Amino acid sequence: MRLPRAGGADELQRGAIGEEASASARKSLIGGVFVDPEQSKYVTSWWTQYKTLTHRALKKSQHKFFSAINIVKTVSTGVVVGIVYLNQTYTESDVYNIYAYFFFTMLYWVMNGLFEALFAFPQERIVILKERATASYRLSAYFCAMTTADMPVFLFMPLIFLVISYWMIVPTIELTTFVPILLIALLSVLTGQGMGQLVGAAFDDVQIGQAVATVVVLFLMLLGGFFAQNIPAWLSWVRYVSPFAYASNAALGVIFRDPVPCDGSGGLGPLCFGRDSADPEAVRESFDASGTVVSNIACLVLAGILPRLIAYWFLRRKKAGERE
Repeated sequence: MRLPRAGGADELQRGAIGEEASASARKSLIGGVFVDPEQSKYVTSWWTQYKTLTHRALKKSQHKFFSAINIVKTVSTGVVVGIVYLNQTYTESDVYNIYAYFFFTMLYWVMNGLFEALFAFPQERIVILKERATASYRLSAYFCAMTTADMPVFLFMPLIFLVISYWMIVPTIELTTFVPILLIALLSVLTGQGMGQLVGAAFDDVQIGQAVATVVVLFLMLLGGFFAQNIPAWLSWVRYVSPFAYASNAALGVIFRDPVPCDGSGGLGPLCFGRDSADPEAVRESFDASGTVVSNIACLVLAGILPRLIAYWFLRRKKAGERE
């Protein structure tokens, strides 16, 4: 009877050790629990992954967004804008300035949300791919956690801005108008965040993403209804995909609900000829506002959800060949 050679035993032993090391290498850690993809694809539930990832994302983002420089920038912007449009009244002479302030507010926060979210996925792409390759968590759990963790920090700054600027500019417009305007502004930020996530997920190169985002934003902004009048018919469709238009239209619907007193300044032109006040619906139409407050808010919600769904699709495409 032939005995196995010592070298063969050594090889078997090395093979066993190698398999054990390989299995160990395929294990990953999330929330203090080791995951072995051979036994179970995901040892933790979607909800556990979501909570763990949200906590991690909040710790990373709070120092960045709640930094002193961000707060100073927001406060300074609110004060400067408040000084520029200081003490506007709900009368014919100030109607255009009130419209300009609210359009700027929606424009600024959509753009801010977009460019803040633009860098999220490109900067973490390598980490995401590594952790996903080891089945640490579901992509959907990561995506929802990132979106949730960004919301508080994205919404805190526009709240500060509006609390400062609104009461400097239109102190005579009551609180019942301020609250819905605040909600529309916050919804605008989330819409911009969704657009930023879409561009960031579609382009790994940050410079290309910035270039694309800049062109798209300028295009939607110019044709959103404030900077251009008598838009050519072949470009008129753009305002129906512009979040700036929906945000400003919703804001105008909230602001101009009551007749606007005429003061002889000529600010509203024929709308005030021979009248004591201008019809609010006619005032909104003079600014090319369309749709009701509810319909414009619904379109804003859709404009915030659809880009996120497309961004998620882009992220899934980038992980072809990985475990899902």
